[in-house]
Amino acid sequence: MPEYTAFSGLHAVVAEDSLHMRALLRSMLRALGFAQVTVETNGADALAVIKTGWPDVVLLDWNMPGLSGIDVARSIRALPDPLCRIPIMMVTAHASPQRLALSRSVGVNNFLCKPVSINALERRLQKIIDDPLLVHKPDPAPPARRKKKAIPDPDLEAGPVNPNKNEEDAEVETFYV
Repeated sequence: MPEYTAFSGLHAVVAEDSLHMRALLRSMLRALGFAQVTVETNGADALAVIKTGWPDVVLLDWNMPGLSGIDVARSIRALPDPLCRIPIMMVTAHASPQRLALSRSVGVNNFLCKPVSINALERRLQKIIDDPLLVHKPDPAPPARRKKKAIPDPDLEAGPVNPNKNEEDAEVETFYV
């Protein structure tokens, strides 16, 4: 009989186009105690499962054919309540402060950089479980009051990122932990 964990009985949906990463994430989630892990190869199929399967958490790859992880996150947050509150974790090999900011702005709860360790995955999932109602929503302020700060495309960045020492930057520095 498996040991009880904080994740026992939970259902996770993983959207990942890489066969290796799908297998790795599935085995890690099962090892952490998830009762059900549904794995899809693209964002559209994952979104269909999310609409009918009511998962407890969703893990999205950033780059996928068709709907990207960020597109799926936007679509989840646009669903009716309570589906719009499903915790979302972005899992990507392309970490940058700009991608973290964009993820947060569309409602992603947590961000994990590949290569993924089971310890980092467990810590981030635990954060989501500890505060299940925490959903990062886009800024509700009128557009005129929002700071007009462009988020550059990470693929076009030239050179290393030198972040200021604030709370979000501290989280960026822990991507690889």
